[in-house]
Amino acid sequence: MEAANINAMLLHENFEKIFLMLSPPDLQSVMLVCHLWKEIAEKPKFWAGVTLTVAWQNMAVMPEILDMRIAQAVRKLRVPDRDGEVSDEFLEAVARHPGLKVMDIECDLTSVDPGLLTRAVTQVEDVCI
Repeated sequence: MEAANINAMLLHENFEKIFLMLSPPDLQSVMLVCHLWKEIAEKPKFWAGVTLTVAWQNMAVMPEILDMRIAQAVRKLRVPDRDGEVSDEFLEAVARHPGLKVMDIECDLTSVDPGLLTRAVTQVEDVCI
């Protein structure tokens, strides 16, 4: 007797109900199971409540991360106070982000281009610098 295929047994809505109970790290793991689960778990409703915190060691790849489909649902971005500089590429990606609502920046911005910073923060409803 063949094992039943869970993907054939459950409706997408049932997967969504289950996935909504998962933490973001668990949801990331779910996305690795199969293409169907990844497609379902990438929906904005799973990621809209997530705060994306910038890790300084990842600043160089943050523009690419912010442009990812899954990150487009993120509404809150946090840049903690650490040694390092905010890159122009990062601020350009923030300015392009379609749904960012809250930005909490705790780092030194004195070396940032004022025009670029203005473009980035005017896209956001609530900015704390």
